[in-house]
Parts: sequence; C-alpha cells; structure tokens
Amino acid sequence: MTQEASEAAAIDRDFDRALDLDGAERERFLANLEPARQLAVGELLEVAMRGGPLDSELGELAGHLIEAAGSSPSTGPGRRIGPWRLVERLGAGGMGVVYRVRRADGDFDQQAALKVMRWELAEDSLERRFREERRILAQLSHPNIAALIDGGVTETGLPYLVMEYVEGEPLDLYAQRREFAEAEKLALIGALARAVDFAHRQLVVHRDLKPSNILVRDDGVLKLLDFGIAKLISEASAEATRSAPMTPRYASPEQRRGAPASLASDIWSVGAVAAQLLTGRLPEESPGGGIGVPGVGGDLANILARALHIDPERRYRTALGLAEDLDRWQRRQPVRATPPTLRYRLGRWLSRHRAVSAAVFAAVLVGIAGVVGVLWQAREAREERDRARLEAARAEQMMTFLFDLFESTTPSLGEEPRVRDLLDRGVERIQSGPKMTPRSRSELLSGLGDAYKWLREYDRAEELIAEVVKIERAIDPGGARYGEALSALGGIYLLAGDPARGEANLRRALALLEARGAEPSGRASVLNSLGMARQNQGDFEGAVAYLERSLGLAAQQGDVHGQAMAHGNLGLAYSNLGRFEEAETHHRSAARLYRETAPESSALSHVLNNLANTLGALGRVDEARTTLEQVLEMQRAGTDLGPDIAVTEANLAHQLILSGQAAAAVELAERAAETFGGLRPGSTNGIANRANLGWALALEREFPRALETLEAVVGELAERFGDHHRMTARGRTRYGEALWRAGRVGDARTQLNAAVELFAAEDVGGVVLADALLPLGSLRCGAAELQEGLATLDRALEIFRGAVAPSDWRLALGRVEKARCQDALGQPWDASLVASARETLLSRRGDESWEASRVSGLAHGP
Repeated sequence: MTQEASEAAAIDRDFDRALDLDGAERERFLANLEPARQLAVGELLEVAMRGGPLDSELGELAGHLIEAAGSSPSTGPGRRIGPWRLVERLGAGGMGVVYRVRRADGDFDQQAALKVMRWELAEDSLERRFREERRILAQLSHPNIAALIDGGVTETGLPYLVMEYVEGEPLDLYAQRREFAEAEKLALIGALARAVDFAHRQLVVHRDLKPSNILVRDDGVLKLLDFGIAKLISEASAEATRSAPMTPRYASPEQRRGAPASLASDIWSVGAVAAQLLTGRLPEESPGGGIGVPGVGGDLANILARALHIDPERRYRTALGLAEDLDRWQRRQPVRATPPTLRYRLGRWLSRHRAVSAAVFAAVLVGIAGVVGVLWQAREAREERDRARLEAARAEQMMTFLFDLFESTTPSLGEEPRVRDLLDRGVERIQSGPKMTPRSRSELLSGLGDAYKWLREYDRAEELIAEVVKIERAIDPGGARYGEALSALGGIYLLAGDPARGEANLRRALALLEARGAEPSGRASVLNSLGMARQNQGDFEGAVAYLERSLGLAAQQGDVHGQAMAHGNLGLAYSNLGRFEEAETHHRSAARLYRETAPESSALSHVLNNLANTLGALGRVDEARTTLEQVLEMQRAGTDLGPDIAVTEANLAHQLILSGQAAAAVELAERAAETFGGLRPGSTNGIANRANLGWALALEREFPRALETLEAVVGELAERFGDHHRMTARGRTRYGEALWRAGRVGDARTQLNAAVELFAAEDVGGVVLADALLPLGSLRCGAAELQEGLATLDRALEIFRGAVAPSDWRLALGRVEKARCQDALGQPWDASLVASARETLLSRRGDESWEASRVSGLAHGP
C-alpha cells in the first residue's frame, strides 16, 4: 500500500472512531491527533453532521444534550438489561449507545453487542425509528451479516436490541496486514457484495458501507455491521428532502449531493471499498466527470468503472451482478462490464482452454507466420509474391472459419460453448461447408484432431488424423507433413491403448524422416514415442534403446523439452526393469528440467508420480507419500485434471499399502477407479489401479471383492501382454497371495509358482520377486514343505533387507513367517526379532489385522 493510501486509511479509521464518541470524548480524541490529521477528520465530521436521521428540531436538541450522553442512570457497565449484563461501553452513535454484554440469566454463556436508545432522545418519533432498526435487522439472517439476537424495552422504557458480537478487524486493515493476493481480496469483495445483495432483496439499503462497518474474523469470515441508518427501500424514496448520515469518502455522488440513497448507492460504495482494497486508493473523479480507479486495467477496470459510474442508472442493477462479474473475471470468462465483441469473447474462451486452443489454432498461427516470411521474400521475386497471396488467402480462410465457428456456437454472452460442442461443429463445417484447399483442410482437421486427443476422445481423434494422413499422402507422399501426420496417428494409438498399431505408424514416420534428413528434433520426438510404444508392450530393454537415442538427439539440439521427456520416460523404463537407482536419476533430471521450463505443465506431475513409485520401490515410502501429496495439492489447484488426479490417487493408494494403511488405500483406489472407468476402462493405469484396489481389499480381509477384482486384473493383463509376461506375473503375485490368505491354498500355489518361474526366466529380481517369494514360502511351510518353504523365505528376506526400510511391514511379516516355519521344524528362532516385528505389524497394520494374527502362534516362545 502506498504512503498516500496508508494515510487515507488512517484518516478513515480516525473519522469512524470520532463518530462513535460523544462531545467531550470526541474533543479529547481530536486534540490528540497530529494537526494535519485533525484538520482532515474535522472536515469529514463537519460534512457528516450537516444532516442526519433526526429532523432539525430534534437535531438541535441532540446537540445540546450530547455531552450528557455518556450513559443513562440505568445503563452503565455492570447493570443488567433483560437477561444481559453490560460489560463495557463500545461506542455511541446518533441514536444509541453500544455495549459489550454477556448473558446473565444462567441459561447459557453468550457474548453479544447491545445497543440501547439514548435516554435523552427518547421521544415517540425516535422510539419508532429505533424499533424500525430492530425490525430491519430481524429480516437480515445471512452468514455475512451480524445477526440480531434479541431485543426489548428496558425498565425505564428505552428500546434496545442485541446483536452478534464480532471480534475482527476492519476489512482494509485485515487484508493489508496479511498481504493478501488479489484473488483473496476478490473473495472478500464477493462475500461483501453478496451480503449487500441479500439485504437489498429484503428491501433494505445500508447507506453507510465502509471498511469500519465490514469486519473480518480470524477465520476469514466477513461480517457486515451497523444497519443503524439503514432504510427500507419502499420508504427510502420518501426521504428525498432529508439527507442521511454517511461517510463521504465512501458515499455515492448522489448521496453527497443530498439525493436519497438507493440500491445503486450501496453498489457504488461496494465499488469504492473494492477499489481501495485492490489498489490502496479510492476512486477519483476524472476531468471529464467520470470516475476512475488508478492501478487496474482491462476487464477489472471495466468492472469497477461500471460499479462506480456517476450515473446510478448505468451501474450494476444488483450487487449480485457485481459479484458474478468478478467471478467471471477470475474464471477468464467474458464479463458483462466489457462490450461483448466477438474478438473479445473468443479471446476469453481461448484463455480458459489453453491446452485445447493451442491445438485447434496452431495451424492458423503457423499459416500467419508463413505469410510474414513469404511476404518478405516477395519483394525479391514475382513468383514469391504469388505464393504469398496464396498463403495469405489460406490463412484468412482458416481465420474466418474459426471466428464463424465460435460465433455460431455461442448464441449469447451468458452461454459459454462446451469445448466438445465447438469441435463437433467445426468438423461438421469442414465436412459440409464451403470448399477449401486440401492443405487448409488438412491443417484444420489436424488441429481439431489434436483437440479431441486433449479431451481423451481418442476414437474421434483417430478418425480425423487418419483423414489428415490420406490428404498429406496425396499431396506429397515423401513430404515432412506426411511423416508428421503418421507420427501423430501413432501417438493417438498409443494413448488409446493400442501400442502395436502405434508402433507401426511411428516406424513408417521415422523411416520417412530419416530418408529426408529431417531435423534431429523431429526424429527425437518420434524415437521418444517409439520408446513408449515398446514400453507399453512390456519390452523395457527395447524402450531404453529408443529413449537413449531420443535423449542424445535432443541434447545435441539443445532441446530442453525433448530432454525432459526422454529423461522421464527412461526413468519409467529403468524402474520397470528393477534398476531403481538409475530410474531415480532420470526422474529427478526430468523434474528439474520441467520445473525450470514448464512448472505448470501436467508433465511435471507425471514425472513426480513416477519418481514417487520408484522411491517406494527403494523402500523410501514416507518420501514417496510426501511427493504424491504435494502433487495432489498442485493438481487440485489447477483445472480439468480429473484423470491426472486419478493417476496420483492410484499411486498414493499403492504407497499407503506399502506403509500398512490399506483402509485408506481402498478409499483412494475406489475413487480413482471411478474416474478411470469413465474414460477408458481397459487402460494400463486403470488396470494397475484395480490391482491396488484388489490387494488393499485383501489386506482388509474383504476376500470376495478382492478375489473377484484381482482375477479380472490377471485376465486383462494376460489379454494385453500375454500369459507369460512379467506384467501378467505381477498380477498373479497379488492374486496368489490373496488366494492364500483366503484359504484357497491350491489355487494360490498355481498363481505364485507361475509368477516366480517367470521372474526367474526373465531374471527379474528386487522387491518384485520378493513380493512373490514371501507368500509362496509361507504357503510351502503351511503345506508341510518346511525345508523348501524356509529356503524360499530366506531368499525373500535377503531381498527385502537390502531394498526396503527397516520399519517396512513386509520385512516384519517375513521375519514372523520365517519364525513360524522354524518353529514347525523344531528349530530355535530369534524372539527379539519377532517381538520387534510384532510391534511393527501392530503399528502399521493394527492389532485386528491378519498380519498381526500371524504372531499369535508364537506366543509360547522359542
């Protein structure tokens, strides 16, 4: 806040304090102010006291008696009024004295503010007004308006009312001390405007809105105070010849001229408070007679200008209209205060849908950039001029198409088009609209196809990009655009869960680009996608080969984005190979590059998700959970991230399982499953999440649901990757352990043996193998295959000891299972290790858990 603004706020607070004081107290207060402040406050008081709610005769009487208004004989602190005991005097106004009070009848403890009419003003006309204030307050039950609690008449016949006592700071001081960001200030302004709108709908005008009448509690709840000069709307118009008390700095121009207050007057005051809160300055009258707010621009300036228009008829019709325009501005939607031109509406739409609009309009931007370059060359040669005209006409054709498309899909300012509606309408126009050149048609279809891809409408995206492939092949079968179209189609197949078809198109694209000697950056992108195609088919070594080539080309070109993608995908491939230290290095490199170049990109959240899974596999579960919780916080602060949030929730569910919190994992996995099911039920992420869900259910002993879920997971993995694939073997591990815990030993043996045999053949080690060995060893021991079982458990424990934290519950369970097997063999076992393992299982899985029950058979000791 500027020094000038800070001084103005201080003058306002001193003025409000002076208004609350009576004659002698007010004089003492003013005398203690510095001269400049004293002069400014005195001038405001003079303006404010020129008129009031009293007629002239009563006003003169009040002036003579004001020094006697400290308190009446029956209303000093410590006295009782009805069920209320007066604690301290808070202040005095033109009609009453306000006290802080406490409930005194013993029914319950309650603090409130009690306002009693001045005894020296107790005449019939004023009593009617005081009672009217009580009637007004009784209508205003709203969370942002101080509530009326009680009311009545004192023993001496003075009317009183009891209001909610608000402990808070004035709005401007509250925001200033906390150094609020603009969004937080706008939230407070919106709450104020909605409270004022509520009062207006009860036919009440406040007439003296200012920061000191707007308190904010420590919990951030705003409370509008002091309807002491409020008037019913139906009666306010009758006051045209009588001015109301007001604070001139926040009063509307018509109030300062002595005109009656109205809804529009309160709206002006809300605008003045908003201006001060946002800029530290009050509105200023411009040389042309209008009102301006220095320090803001664009739509926000238009909103404030409308609220503060000098003509009441041209302000917002309602305070709610002002609040809604502020909401629209924060959501980047068109606001009613700005003329609704087509270009303005389109610009607002694009700003809200950046990811989609980037794809839809990329072709247009490329076309325009091409025009600029060609026009420069046209100065050198006539043929280039002709080419420039052709390109300019094509760009104009596409721009006209897009503007017409938006206009036809947005019938009015208040109705925003859905992205899908806009895209569907665009495809319809291309198919049936005016004829355009093949290249224009290709570029528009390409942009629309990319947009459908962003919406995860993969079938529709595939249809459009396949048409682009046909068009570009017909134009130039050896051209770069044809290769780019093949690459785009391959990428859509990958996202749609068909990596084999994706790889076929990507190989064709790479061969074409290499034959043409395309730029390394273009080849790096295709190699990255080929790496992902191999990875999605379970060939992690093949994925690493492609991705290392992609990383090399991207680094050669200084392509930071390409390097970030390659590092991230290499991390995923190495993690799937069980090479977790290498995976962590690549994940961290990718995260660093994305933080430096695209901190708001969803790619960063994807990389951090994969990093967290790797950390979990390395036994650093707490670090993994912290990482995922930070990602969730980041994602929930953004927009349109439902599927990305589901991925993070699924990964967090997995980490919760590792840390022994299966019940919490079930809740997260079920929520993620609902999201995945609404997108593409057969996606890899969806399958992995259901595996987490099934395993968490098994840990919670919900065996019917767990076994049904895990059996379906194994079936889907076998269909996707083949029956003898390591991904399918991972599914068998979880299904087998769930079967063993459910007592189906034979079926469990089949699944676990198949998993271990495949891991051995594929030389898959680490925690992946240990997870299968632990239940298999326990099963063998339980089936009287004691020596084989003990050897299997020793292999599992050896892996766990080197790969997970000492507090990991799986390591603890392995020690318990080994002790059970040794006990069955009649061998001694380490009681201290088992006692420590028992404590771990109790703390991580609970004393009611299946894992904790496994210790019970060892109670007799070795």
